[in-house]
Amino acid sequence: PKSLFLIYDELTNISFVLCSDNRDDSVTRAAIGVLGDVADTLGLSALPLFQSSVFYKDFLDECISSDDEQLKDTAEWAKLTIKRITAN
Repeated sequence: PKSLFLIYDELTNISFVLCSDNRDDSVTRAAIGVLGDVADTLGLSALPLFQSSVFYKDFLDECISSDDEQLKDTAEWAKLTIKRITAN
């Protein structure tokens, strides 16, 4: 569907922002939430997005190793949510 392509474009844009060394903490927190929300909301429909984009794996690991407990919790939730759809 057309909306899936728009989400893919947004994830691509997010990946460029996340690769920046100058990203703000609020951007990091919002981005990790968006990744989890996409997986949670779209379910298996989001599978092609996560199969074709691997940038999120390092980002999730980075957030999980953060000292920020809220960021860590959100990243762990996002990782489990994405794993749930990619394991099928």
